[in-house]
Formats: sequence, structure tokens, C-alpha cells
Amino acid sequence: MCYSSITLQPYRLNCRESSLRLSILISHLAKSQFTVEQLTGDLFGNRRAKVLKRFKNGTTRVLICSDVLSRGVDVDAVDCVVNYDLPKNDRLFVHRAGRTGRAGNTGYVLSLAEGEARKIFVKNVLRKNGLWVNSEEVVIENEVLEPHLNRYKEALGHLKKTFEKKNATGKKNKVSGFAYRKKSRYQAIKEKIKLRAKKK
Repeated sequence: MCYSSITLQPYRLNCRESSLRLSILISHLAKSQFTVEQLTGDLFGNRRAKVLKRFKNGTTRVLICSDVLSRGVDVDAVDCVVNYDLPKNDRLFVHRAGRTGRAGNTGYVLSLAEGEARKIFVKNVLRKNGLWVNSEEVVIENEVLEPHLNRYKEALGHLKKTFEKKNATGKKNKVSGFAYRKKSRYQAIKEKIKLRAKKK
């Protein structure tokens, strides 16, 4: 399970867009080795249930969530939660971390941070809540990252092209249904009801 926000200039991202972008990025990096899906506020009803079912039965290996939606995620066998984007406060961190290690299972939380963001996270979240004792800090050296840098840059390039193409064509987001029409959930439900009425 991955909580996300990814910055790609010149875009300003909301939760829905950042989850989709991270989903595309990870899918490209995975090169079909595993399935990646996203769970956002635009996904509801049967479509949301199907995504959760695939995650629960292991068909989907990586589930990217926004904090808003993750409250409804109740899956016992989540091995690891990845904070790709650091939570804004300690309450949110504890909530995210609570998605793993359920029902007596072992779970891990991986938080990616560097520089000032890391210092603030350690002080205001981990130390404040007594979590630093059980934490292990792993510094990833440049020589470890360098062999993967070209693949990452290529994936970012793919991501940028994908969104430029979608913005140019004005197509709706196939994953969440209403994301690129900029409709609220209420508007989306209302439209769905109207469409059903027309079919009758």
C-alpha cells in the first residue's frame, strides 16, 4: 500500500492526480512484473469494491491510496505501507501505519525522506510518539541509486508524455472515471443516476 504525492513540474497536483501519477510511474517501473492500482475519492461503488477485492486476493500487488480513501481500506494481509509522500502530522502517520501488521501479522512501514523533511518527520512524528525506538534508518547511497536512475528518468518521461497526451485530448481518466472532468463525487453520482434513467 503506497500513500502518494509526486511532483512533476509544471503541474500542481491534488490527491487524485498525484495518486494516478504515482500509479503510472510505478507501473512503468515494474514493467508488468506486478499489478499496480489506485484507490481515490473518484472510485466508488462496484468499481471500488473490485479494486479492493483484487488487492485482498493478491492479484494487485501495489495499491496507491490517498489519505481520504484509506480509512475505508480494511485488509488484513498488508505486508508493507510505503510513505512516498510524508504524512503531514503524527495522527496521519499512525493512521497510515495502522493499515499493516493487522490480525497478529508482522507489518512494515517505509517512509522516504531526505534533508529538512527527514529531520522534521523524525522529531515531530517518530520521537514525539515514541516510535523512534522501533525505527531503523537506512541511508541509500548514490552508488546504489545510480544504476536505477536512467530507468527512473525514463519512467518520469513516460509519465509526463502520458499526461500531456491526456490533457491535449481532454480524455477522462480511465482509472477513476471522473478525474479529468473535474467533477465532485456528488456530481458524478448525479450523472450516473441520469444515465441509468435514460437507459430505461
